[in-house]
Amino acid sequence: MSAVKAFLCVWLALVVDATWFQLPGIQGAAPNLVLVTLVILASVQGARRALIMGVLVGLIEDAVYGPFLGLDSLAYGAVGYFAAVLVEQFLHRNLLVTFLATCVLTFAQEWFDAGLTYMLGMAALGLRSVLAASLWHMLVNGLALLVLYPLLRVWLTPRRRSRYSDGAEQPNAS
Repeated sequence: MSAVKAFLCVWLALVVDATWFQLPGIQGAAPNLVLVTLVILASVQGARRALIMGVLVGLIEDAVYGPFLGLDSLAYGAVGYFAAVLVEQFLHRNLLVTFLATCVLTFAQEWFDAGLTYMLGMAALGLRSVLAASLWHMLVNGLALLVLYPLLRVWLTPRRRSRYSDGAEQPNAS
């Protein structure tokens, strides 16, 4: 059930990202909700789940919106994995560490996308433009993380099952 909730959450982030945040007036200030959701997922459920969800949603995004298959899949898979590694190395489920991981991984993903599209001859932006855009996206994604973190952390945290009864009466042994 936890994997289904995680996939639905990341998929919903992709749908909102690809529909509402592509409107002309919002594009400059639109957060990358998939990246933010993957960082929160990685901090709550670990590297394996975040890597798998990142690759799956990246493949969906590449198949539907991308110019070629694999760019977003590789980028989101790496974001999910490295977010979990960064968060687990320092303080588990700490908002400040998750915020810093979001900013660092936003910067890395922007430069990864720019570098790969440049290598494939599809680059539309120069280095200064990529730097300015990545710094702006770091700020916007950080703010989106601060808004979404409390809600998604509670919703994505797996419930621990108790091995003992829930307080049901036990028969007397006397």
